[in-house]
Amino acid sequence: MEHERIILVDENDNIVNDVLRNEKKDEDIHRVSALWVTNSQWEILLAKRHMNKKSNPWLWWPAVAGTNAVWETYESNIYKEAEEEIGITNIPLQKNIKIERFDAKTKHFIQWFTAQINMSISQFRLQENEVEEVRWWSKSELKETLESTPEIFLRSMPRYLEMFADL
Repeated sequence: MEHERIILVDENDNIVNDVLRNEKKDEDIHRVSALWVTNSQWEILLAKRHMNKKSNPWLWWPAVAGTNAVWETYESNIYKEAEEEIGITNIPLQKNIKIERFDAKTKHFIQWFTAQINMSISQFRLQENEVEEVRWWSKSELKETLESTPEIFLRSMPRYLEMFADL
């Protein structure tokens, strides 16, 4: 994966270059696609990152996310990542908000997608080196856990929950 070439963009999300993933500098801006998944019971699917991940190991975060490689659009990336990370294919995804995260350790744009999926946890096929587990969370349980043990979540999870609270 570190030999993968990723897209670099400017402050307006225009492609300016590409670089090997492991050669990206903190000041470089890259693209990320992310998927917010709910089910018909209004539960939210979160994934726990693998313990061996370089960034944010063992933290709960949105169900699917990935950096865009040079040959990918936001859309093609999220479909690829959804299949690789949690084993879902042929699902209708809704393009949602695009945000910039220039205050994070690494600078990036995140193009969000949303989907409603009614699957049991046992139906997801997890990518071993990316995802430790997935879990459905009720909104109230997620809010309570974010308040009591925020350290088990990606730091921006409260913001994401607020962004998608009405879905």
